[in-house]
Amino acid sequence: MVQQLLMKRPGKQAAASSNNASPIKSGQMKPVFGRSLQELYEAYGGLPPVFWDSLRLLSLRALTIPGLFRPQPTGQRRGRSASSGSGGGGLTQTGSGSSDSGSSDGGGSEDGGSGRKVLLCKRLYDSGQDALKVLPSTTKDVHAIAGILKLWVQSLPEAVVPPSLYEAALATQTDYPGRRADQVAALHTLLRQCEHRVLQVLYPLMEFLHHYCLNQRQPAMERAELARLFAPLVLRPVGRSVMAPANDDGLAAQCVEHMIREYRTMFVARKRAIVPPSLPACVPACGGKSNVSVTATAPPAIAATVTGAAP
Repeated sequence: MVQQLLMKRPGKQAAASSNNASPIKSGQMKPVFGRSLQELYEAYGGLPPVFWDSLRLLSLRALTIPGLFRPQPTGQRRGRSASSGSGGGGLTQTGSGSSDSGSSDGGGSEDGGSGRKVLLCKRLYDSGQDALKVLPSTTKDVHAIAGILKLWVQSLPEAVVPPSLYEAALATQTDYPGRRADQVAALHTLLRQCEHRVLQVLYPLMEFLHHYCLNQRQPAMERAELARLFAPLVLRPVGRSVMAPANDDGLAAQCVEHMIREYRTMFVARKRAIVPPSLPACVPACGGKSNVSVTATAPPAIAATVTGAAP
C-alpha cells in the first residue's frame, strides 16, 4: 500500500523519480532543498516528491508515536534507538540554508541513526533520485521521515506564509483578544490572499499535525508544542532566520495553533477547497480506540481521530 501511495504524486514531479530511481543527469539536477516554492513549482509542476512522500508515510505509520518532531534533549545518551519514541525526528533549527553541514545538524537525532538518514535522503532527493526507494529502510524510521519533512520546510528561503502577510497575521490575534472564533475567522480571511502553492503546503501539513495531536495522550499540550516548533517555519518576517528569537509574544505560534486545530475552517470550508491528492484515507490510531471517518464536504487526507477527543 505504501508503494502505491508513493507512486501517486501530483503534477509533473513523478517524472523526476522514474526509471527505477536512476539519478538525473548532471545538467538536469533539480535540488528540492533550499529553493522557493515558486522555483519548485516551475521545476516540478507542483510540490516536490519529498513533501508528499514524507506526509504519506507519516500518516500511515507515525500518528501514535510520541515526540515525533520534538528535538533531542541536550545530553541524552547517544546511540539510543530512533524507534524508541524519544523524539529523534525533531530538528534543531539551524537556519534556512540547505548546505550539507546545516542538514547534518538539522536532522537532529541519535548517534548516526535517523540523522544520517535525513542527510543522505536530502542528498539523494537533491540529485534527482527517489530517496525512499533507494533507501527502503528509511521508510521504517518515522523519526527520520519526520526529520526529512521538517528539514524541507525549514530549508525554504522564506516562511511558508509570505513575509508580507506576517504583521497582518499577528494582527488577527491582537485585534480580537480572547475571542478565538473571531481570530480564526480573521486568519482564514487573510489566508485567502495566499497563492495556491502556499495553501498546498499548509493544508496537508496542518491536517496531519491536527490528527497527530489527537492521537497523543495530551492533545492540547502537543498542539501547543508543535505550534511553537513550526511557527518560525510558517510565519516570520523578512530577514529573520528560523533560529532568531520571535519577539512576538507567541502570536505566530498562536496563529499556527489555530491552523492546526481549525484546519477544516482554514482550508476546507472554502469555495476553492484544496484536497491533497493520494494521501491515505484512513490510518490506525491509538490502541484501536479511534473512529475513522471521511467528511462529505471535502475528503480529508487523514481521517483518524481519537474517540472523545476535542476537535
